[in-house]
Amino acid sequence: MKREPLLLVIAFLIATSAVQAQDWIYRTPIKNISDITEIDISPDGSIFLFDKSNLLNRMYVSENNGASYRLEGNGQGFDMQVLNDNLAYIVASNRVIKSTDKFLTSQQFPVLSFRLTSIFFLNELEGFVSGGNGEIWKTTDGGANWTQQVSGTTENINDVYFLDSNTGFACGDDRTFLSTTDGGITWNPIILPIQDFWPLNKITFSSATDGLLIASGGFIFYTNDAGLTWNSATSGTAERLNDVDYINNQYYIVGNDGIVLNSTDLGLTWSLQDLGRDDLYSIAGTPSILYIGSEEIVLQSTDNGTTWNSHLEDFTMSDLEQASFANSNTGLIVGIGNNGSAVFRDVMYRTTNAGVSWERKTVSGGYYAVQLKENGEALTTNFNINRVSYSDDFGDTWINITGPNITQQFIAKDVWLKSRDDFFVVGGNFFASDGIYRFQTGTGWTHDTTTGNTEFIKFLDDNVGVATNTSNQAFKTLDGGTTWTPINYTGGNFEGIEFIDANTFYIGQQVTTDGGLTFQFHNFPGVILSYRFFTSTLSIGMNSNGDVYQTLDGGNNWQLILDPVTNVGTKFFITEDMIYNFQDRTDIYTLDISTVLSNPENSNQKELVSIYPNPTSNFVIIESSDTVAQKAEIFDLNGQLLKSIELSIRSTRLNLEDLSDGLYFIHLKDAASRVISAHKVIKR
Repeated sequence: MKREPLLLVIAFLIATSAVQAQDWIYRTPIKNISDITEIDISPDGSIFLFDKSNLLNRMYVSENNGASYRLEGNGQGFDMQVLNDNLAYIVASNRVIKSTDKFLTSQQFPVLSFRLTSIFFLNELEGFVSGGNGEIWKTTDGGANWTQQVSGTTENINDVYFLDSNTGFACGDDRTFLSTTDGGITWNPIILPIQDFWPLNKITFSSATDGLLIASGGFIFYTNDAGLTWNSATSGTAERLNDVDYINNQYYIVGNDGIVLNSTDLGLTWSLQDLGRDDLYSIAGTPSILYIGSEEIVLQSTDNGTTWNSHLEDFTMSDLEQASFANSNTGLIVGIGNNGSAVFRDVMYRTTNAGVSWERKTVSGGYYAVQLKENGEALTTNFNINRVSYSDDFGDTWINITGPNITQQFIAKDVWLKSRDDFFVVGGNFFASDGIYRFQTGTGWTHDTTTGNTEFIKFLDDNVGVATNTSNQAFKTLDGGTTWTPINYTGGNFEGIEFIDANTFYIGQQVTTDGGLTFQFHNFPGVILSYRFFTSTLSIGMNSNGDVYQTLDGGNNWQLILDPVTNVGTKFFITEDMIYNFQDRTDIYTLDISTVLSNPENSNQKELVSIYPNPTSNFVIIESSDTVAQKAEIFDLNGQLLKSIELSIRSTRLNLEDLSDGLYFIHLKDAASRVISAHKVIKR
């Protein structure tokens, strides 16, 4: 009998146009140890922040008026200047970093120094950097090459400002104040009427004639004749003054202990405002909004500094471990701190607006695991279950439940809540206390050691559940958790449990269709790291870079549907409209997938890929009407690459004669080696 080839029709788009370009949104930039030492704003309103705390050393960029920020890797500098909408510079101790696209990409130019702390560019070509030991360097080619100037001092130079190519000023420690009229070839000292131990911190000019110099000790000097003479102004404070800017025809100065100064007469007189906060490091603004960078917060004012409100609040540092959501908008994330640390703490954060904002919740019996149900019930536990907390209002308020009396070391790893009257906490630390702890009203706590050092627990309904342990074993219950029976899982490490029905469920990289009697690998190795099934066929999956894949046939074939620019961590919670990524240091990202899933291009047969015959005995034909797929790679069950072949425009034959019978995975890749689809093939 003639056997017809079995067409594997993949109802997916592979065209690049079908891959959406949405990006992850960074929701938690400011931390409880943040020091926002620099703020700059481009003419188009993009905001640039430096966080110079020792543990972070980060840079944040917003291109939507501060609605959200992205994390960039150029926080290693000390000073920053944004010249126009795209061009910006950063100075580090021994180099200058230049970007023409808001630091999506950058160039680095070395400077023969290791003391640089300040930068000033007069235009796109002429610029200066300065720093320790009196160093001043000049470039005339946009930063590519630097020539050292002779400043005549060994004091630290804290700031440089030029009015034009010839006339400039430099200020530094121990009352150092210099001027040049020949573009920095020679520098001459300016004597100011203050004691010589005060450092001079910043210089700025509001016009060709009017300028301001600020110093520690609350000293302010102003000029109205292009720097020929400098006069002292009364500030009303003895605090260190850290930054100055001229915005909306007014000077603004920020300093230590929450001091803000404001002048409307070019620096002659000043009004003082005490914000009652820690040290204020930086200030910048647009015609409509002022921003102040401080410890643990960024402030903003929309009324020229009369009142100040929070622009970015701080988040307590923690290693975020687990998340659970009742729906796409409302969820909880918990994290673990370092015992005894004043910086890294146990935390719970709650959102009700799809991750736009987060509220920290104080829960005495919480932080090591969490579950939030669709009906608003929630459960969390501390590490040794001496306290467990329950909520019936989506995690807004909590009541404590006394835990079991565990006398040995125990670390809670997961929870499952049936109801207020019946719930589970699992974990262990390789002691007799390992296993499943169950609380039932009227019975109290019971302990089942069958499952050992248990890591995950999940129920399909009130009766059917699965638990897995750190020894890569799995167990199943059919009586609501009263008894647990080993099942034939041998898949090794896993990322979680996904139920389709009582017979079909996934554990990490394996799937069973007979209730756990047998398992086989599904088509995820090498592509999908985390996944969630919404129906028996529809699932959303993530790879280790945060790219989003979709399957419409139960995981046999996957299509890349979102390719975000930002690479994020490996902990995800997937909802039908939103994906949440949570990481160490309380970094939380969100990715909106609602428009992607509702896009008919992602479910209709717009492009056709066929891989046949399948099953096969010696070869497969890969056919595609699309030209994006450039390469096919075939992997075994262990994720080992066995073959790689360049694809023809329409049809390519992939020889499998030298492979043993079994299950294999074919990945189709584009020119950038990105997996755009993945397929399961059986050889027999």
